[in-house]
Amino acid sequence: MCYAGKVALDSLGFDVEVYYASEVDANAMLVAQHRHQGMLQHVGDVSKLTAAQVRYMTVCILVIIVVD
Repeated sequence: MCYAGKVALDSLGFDVEVYYASEVDANAMLVAQHRHQGMLQHVGDVSKLTAAQVRYMTVCILVIIVVD
């Protein structure tokens, strides 16, 4: 679940402006997009991110990595 971190941050009261999510399961991404409309920026398969994409996202303050 790519949005589990977003749910945790919300429950802790963090004000999240944008949440970058990497999810390869199409159904999980549809659920996340529905629950967090306008908030999630899907970046695709994390193993295929380019250096330029990572540099763009380095304005992030917090990175959460979940491995199944």
